[in-house]
Amino acid sequence: MDLSSLQYHTDTLEPGTPEVALLRRDAASLLVQLDHKENLQTEKVLPLKAGMWNALFHLEPAGLVAKLSPYSNQFETNFLRVAEKQQVKVPRVISEGALEHPDLPGAAYFLMTYIPECINPYPLLVSGKLAGKVRLQLADDLGSELAKLHRHHLGYITHFGQPVKSWKEAITHPLFSPNWDEIVPKGFYQGELLKKFQHILQESGYLDFTDGSLCHTDLSLNNVLVHENSLELQAIIDPAGFAGMPMFDLAYTAMPWEIGFDFMDRLINSYQRQGGKLDPVYFKISLMVIAYQHVRFHTAAVKAAILEVIHEICL
Repeated sequence: MDLSSLQYHTDTLEPGTPEVALLRRDAASLLVQLDHKENLQTEKVLPLKAGMWNALFHLEPAGLVAKLSPYSNQFETNFLRVAEKQQVKVPRVISEGALEHPDLPGAAYFLMTYIPECINPYPLLVSGKLAGKVRLQLADDLGSELAKLHRHHLGYITHFGQPVKSWKEAITHPLFSPNWDEIVPKGFYQGELLKKFQHILQESGYLDFTDGSLCHTDLSLNNVLVHENSLELQAIIDPAGFAGMPMFDLAYTAMPWEIGFDFMDRLINSYQRQGGKLDPVYFKISLMVIAYQHVRFHTAAVKAAILEVIHEICL
């Protein structure tokens, strides 16, 4: 097995957590172990760019991608399998299992199909090279994919793969929103604006939502693959949830302050054309929640947009 490319690989998307750093450091031995378990007879391994939660490797000649994780990927493989049944554009899961690592007792992997000639479009957006027509076509395509996902009604909520009592628990995270019962000032969420935000969350029942559907929960342009030449959508990847709130899913994908309000409008229109049901109030509250969670959105322009959202909700 040719593992030479691992020696010089630097993951340029995210440095990774300490646990993922161990996976990447010991990738050669883990991939040999995986190869024996799956009887793949791998000849060459090519590392792929990945985020901070896992490590990705293209295995040839099998034409598969191995995703290594410090913990079980069960929620992700469940999501991908159910999404495929909904005819959503996702990689196909081939198999999954555990790996032996002295410092990571929960180390796991799964194998999925490799989608060739693809890139991630987010760097093009950041550099201003994602042309308007292509950007809006992505909005159409993603709206359609989200509608397919949300058709699969589940009737409960999960935090990653674990069932929880309500949406409040699903979006609680120490990095973004540690306590929704006592929301702390953050960015422009101060004073009267913070009070209005708290009032809207309480009066709307937003945090008590339990009637979940199949949701990605992290579907930004960072988590899609497009064809390297046409930039046509090829797949959505890396879910952060399973059973969630469709309006949060839609709002997270919209990211109007980052991708454009025209993108958001096209996304919503496509979603509705494909049978997705828009709840305007929960969609707008989701925009407020996302803006609160992510520090990069704490700008004067986003504050003005949030004040407009508050005015429109009128709770």
